[in-house]
Amino acid sequence: MMRTSDSLRIGDAERDITIASLARHFADGRLTQAEHDERVGLALKAKTGADLRTLFTDLPLLSDPPPQ
Repeated sequence: MMRTSDSLRIGDAERDITIASLARHFADGRLTQAEHDERVGLALKAKTGADLRTLFTDLPLLSDPPPQ
């Protein structure tokens, strides 16, 4: 059986990218401080790609990657 990327376990690098993207959405005014804090907490606890994907369901795709 083939697994999708949503079912694969993630590591610190994926969490760091997610947190940087959330910071950009916060800086752009799409998230309140409380929403940002909550989503960062969830990102830090995420175990799979699906856990991270759910943090962005109501946010637009970013046109370019966040600065590293």
